[in-house]
Amino acid sequence: MNSNLPVSASKPYAGQLSTGARYLIVNIPVPGLAARDTLAIAVSRPGATTFSVLRVIRQGKSPAPRSSGAGIGRQWAYPYAIERNGKLYVVYASTKENAELSILELPELSP
Repeated sequence: MNSNLPVSASKPYAGQLSTGARYLIVNIPVPGLAARDTLAIAVSRPGATTFSVLRVIRQGKSPAPRSSGAGIGRQWAYPYAIERNGKLYVVYASTKENAELSILELPELSP
């Protein structure tokens, strides 16, 4: 479906929080940065079907890869998330060699 949320080549992850808000974790394009240098989360108001806030989870260059190969490069990618005890735990890959964790407080995600 067409949307007004620009999504660069990435693997998005979506879910619904216990508050009823929906979310989408995705790489977004930022001028001057590579396609996967910014990992962000879009959040709706509880029960809404459109996103009303966009917050950056991680931005900038990831560490340099230790090896080379198909698709290996600097990136924050392949997110997955789980909610527990008022927090959203977001796990994602760094250079396809490492796992990173960002912990987001649910009140910080409210529109």
